[in-house]
Amino acid sequence: MIELLKKEWRALRPLALLVIGVYGALFLYSMASEFPDLPDDPSRESETSGLLVLLGLFAAMTGASLLTSESTDGTLRFLDSLPVSRTRIFWAKVLAGIGLLQFSILLAYGLDLFSVVVEHQSTTAPIHWAAGTLWYLQESIAGIYLLSVCVMLSFTRRWFTLAVGFVFWIYLALRVNNVAWTSLLDPHELMTYASDETHLRFPWRHAAAALSVSAVSLAVSWLGFQSLGDRIEHAADRAGRWRFATVVRFFGILLIPVVWLGAIYYVGKIADPTMGKGAATGGEKSFGNTETERYDFVFRESQKKTAEPLIEKADSIHDQVTGFLSAQPVPGQIVVDLGSSVIEHAAGQTNWTKIRVPLSLGLPEAELETVLGHETTHVYIDQLSNGAMSRHFDNARFFHEGLATYVEHKFFSTPEDRLKMHRLAAAAASRGKVPFETLVSNETLGKERDTNLVYPLGEVFCEALVAAHGDEAPGKLLRAFARPGAPAGISGEALWRDAMQSCGYSLDRVIAEYDAGLDRAMTEEAGFIAKFPMLTSKVEVVGDEIVIHAQFEGTAPGRILCMLEPVFGVTILPVGPDRTVSLPRSQHPGPKLRYTLGWASDDLRWPLFEKWTDANL
Repeated sequence: MIELLKKEWRALRPLALLVIGVYGALFLYSMASEFPDLPDDPSRESETSGLLVLLGLFAAMTGASLLTSESTDGTLRFLDSLPVSRTRIFWAKVLAGIGLLQFSILLAYGLDLFSVVVEHQSTTAPIHWAAGTLWYLQESIAGIYLLSVCVMLSFTRRWFTLAVGFVFWIYLALRVNNVAWTSLLDPHELMTYASDETHLRFPWRHAAAALSVSAVSLAVSWLGFQSLGDRIEHAADRAGRWRFATVVRFFGILLIPVVWLGAIYYVGKIADPTMGKGAATGGEKSFGNTETERYDFVFRESQKKTAEPLIEKADSIHDQVTGFLSAQPVPGQIVVDLGSSVIEHAAGQTNWTKIRVPLSLGLPEAELETVLGHETTHVYIDQLSNGAMSRHFDNARFFHEGLATYVEHKFFSTPEDRLKMHRLAAAAASRGKVPFETLVSNETLGKERDTNLVYPLGEVFCEALVAAHGDEAPGKLLRAFARPGAPAGISGEALWRDAMQSCGYSLDRVIAEYDAGLDRAMTEEAGFIAKFPMLTSKVEVVGDEIVIHAQFEGTAPGRILCMLEPVFGVTILPVGPDRTVSLPRSQHPGPKLRYTLGWASDDLRWPLFEKWTDANL
């Protein structure tokens, strides 16, 4: 059996190299590209959607010839001459195919972990080992499920692509038409079933359904493999010489793209409610939509009444944003998805001309309008700069978020919200002013401070820009990034200096105003800042735990939070009444721990964190 497995692994070696190549290319792409407003989406759903596509691709490529290739290549007689049964050969092939898919899953996890370490990405949902093991088990079952079905369909030989397309199309059609039991056969639901480090749940029903289908598919495949031989080959040859065989083959080939286009259409209706307004997804209720002149709102039918007040005011919100930026409305409509989720601790997300503002967060009506204004500003930042703000994400995030925050506060926010952000900027500056050369690099900022400071400090920069060069300056500056002949290959301060000079603006003048704005804020809010004593700490290892002790003088103005940056990303934890937070040593095995402490207060828009600290363990 071991020799058979070695033989099958050698046969699958080209596919293993392809897996490495595909994941390597995707890894290099992810390292080289960024998106505005969401540096990374840590949700398991977004990660597993991409993994599912690749698992399906590798399962199809592996299963298409795993069993039938012996007959096609003429090696079946040789195998029959060996002192092993076809059953043993069958299981050697199936186990080798499963092993290849497990290799692809492990490789995906490894590259994802490595990218976190290299890029120092900020997430709020760290992967703990127990949850990670559970997710791996779910994805392994999904891989076995997909491979088993593909192996069974491989006996259609040259019509494998057509057969897979038909099965895929029929299943998706049932799914879209709300046939309830089909959700149990959805590998995406199996892979994204809700679980986290504090509430682990295993999708028993989904797993049982997937494994049952796998067992039936493998049983059919075993019978098909047992029947392979001269009799089947002769029957296939006779069918190929049939008078109308050429006509059937011709129309069969034409049918392949039709079937797959139909399947892709249903994929869109399930995966993206903005493409299929009446589709059901994940067993949820159907989606509806309402169009205005500027937006196309998509929501779950149960959310329709909640969405109506926002929809009524949406166009006026849009026009205030475009009026300030002197921007022409984008062609078509901006899609606003009210039914999907966003990354944790975010109220909205934007990607080009699609906005997510989840009603499930339960935000008040006024705050929903504020979020829509903020996210619409992101849309026009990218439109006016022709995507330059996204291409230069590291050097432009402070302006992306700062300008959206500035517009939000100028037109849509309450005075209380503006004051909370103003005070956060002042308090952050009191811990050490962030100079422009640091603010202009999101990576550099993240090495020293909380990167969420791009919101308050970016707003101060935009206030300085307007103070120095007028209300038209933000829109004019964005267009400067999109101008023909703009120099390529520059970054950082040089990038901003070039854009400003093309507008006749002075970067030095804006930076001076930015510094002066922070000084004014600290002076105005000196009494308020004094309420937030500087947080210090000490770290010790006690048994199997790392204990961080928070220290400060005076009265606590709010709750103390601890933000960590382990290898799995950033996470925020509350500090207990005893001013300590304990961490499992097993989750932080390295010689150092990077963390920062901060105050959470209702008088601040976001927590006020100190500078990062590296503690030796």
